[in-house]
Amino acid sequence: MLKKIIKLFGITLATAMFFIAVPFTTHAYNASVTTVNATSVTPLNVTFNGIVNTGGLPGAAWFEYGTDLNFANSTANNDIVFNSGYDGNYSTNVSGLSSSTTYYFRAVAQNSEGRVYGNVMSFATGLDPTGYNNQMSPTAITTSFSVLTDTAAQFNSLILPGNSNSANTWFEWGTTTQLGNQTSTVALSGAPAIRHTSTITGLAGGTTYYFRAVTQNSYGVSDGTILSFTTTGNPPVNYTYVGGTTSTTPTTPTTPTTITSTDTTTPVTTNTSSLSSMLGANVFGAGSFLPVNIFGWLILIIFILLLILLSKHVYNQWKAPTH
Repeated sequence: MLKKIIKLFGITLATAMFFIAVPFTTHAYNASVTTVNATSVTPLNVTFNGIVNTGGLPGAAWFEYGTDLNFANSTANNDIVFNSGYDGNYSTNVSGLSSSTTYYFRAVAQNSEGRVYGNVMSFATGLDPTGYNNQMSPTAITTSFSVLTDTAAQFNSLILPGNSNSANTWFEWGTTTQLGNQTSTVALSGAPAIRHTSTITGLAGGTTYYFRAVTQNSYGVSDGTILSFTTTGNPPVNYTYVGGTTSTTPTTPTTPTTITSTDTTTPVTTNTSSLSSMLGANVFGAGSFLPVNIFGWLILIIFILLLILLSKHVYNQWKAPTH
């Protein structure tokens, strides 16, 4: 009897080692998708871009977009169809947009395992090409940003000085929507629409910032839409020293070490800005000591039976009369 138990235990152990050596991947076929900057932005058109991995299965990808985060519009659900597993870029051209408007968009992908969503990004369309602003007061349009390094970013805007001799423009920015910081003022004249760019350095890494374009002439002030971005790198960290003294790295930027403004006299209708949105996944039973698949339950049942047989054998041996 004991030999049979040992033999069964050996077979069970060998089976367990086999399944341990052969990993089982959970949800190996889930699709993934990333939203990429919009390109070819005009007052009425845009090209959406994304990166999709269909997880080794056939699938489709498309985009959702709108003037707010409700994403009231969508390209066709079968906009881009992949007949087999695909990992790469895809794009879709969209027309019929409104001029001088901020849009939000995200990439979407789906295969037989389910649907996933990419991060949210935004862009601003330019002025309608049928004509420039001929009113007296100016107009500021915040168009986009670029994160240059962990501590530097570039702000971009389209300024319509209005029908006056001159106007001034600048950017307001900060770590909240209250802003609180301002770039240097730049004087504008000589063109009905001017692109204004400012590079800001001395920012904190891993920190979200807000900014908008502002312009002013003798007839009034115009504030552009507030956009946001997050710098790369690690955010500020709190350090606690012995004795209770706490030192905190700056959570708000110090005075920028450099502010550079570059102006041109050509209309600008392209560029993008970004928000963030992520999709996570939950695993049932994570952290539990119980088996997570049928093979694990089978091995557990075999071990329980072995323990019962072994206990019965020991009990019988103990009860056997001695001579």
